[in-house]
Amino acid sequence: MEDIKIVMLKNKQHIISKLTELTVEETNEPLCFLFEIPMVISYTHPKDANDDSEVKIIFQQWSPFSKSLQFRVPFEYVITIGDPKDQILEKYIEVVKPYYPIINDAEPTMPVNEE
Repeated sequence: MEDIKIVMLKNKQHIISKLTELTVEETNEPLCFLFEIPMVISYTHPKDANDDSEVKIIFQQWSPFSKSLQFRVPFEYVITIGDPKDQILEKYIEVVKPYYPIINDAEPTMPVNEE
């Protein structure tokens, strides 16, 4: 999954997303990034130093109030881009797979509230 990246934005959010660089069709000049199914990655620490529990990784929708699953992001909002660790990548695919089979380039569908 070479096109799934972790992006650090200027606001210090860490986003995992299928990432594409969009270009102007006529000139092939870089335009912006396209984030597909972006998720904010965060984590929780154990409550105290004697707690043996592991760090918990949390995935949250980047724009939970939007029905869009693809977002254009200006280059200047991005600080850096990197490859996710294998465990993070596997968890991301597991989380988004019911809504967006990211592995086979299918069109995204909206998540359904599971209450």
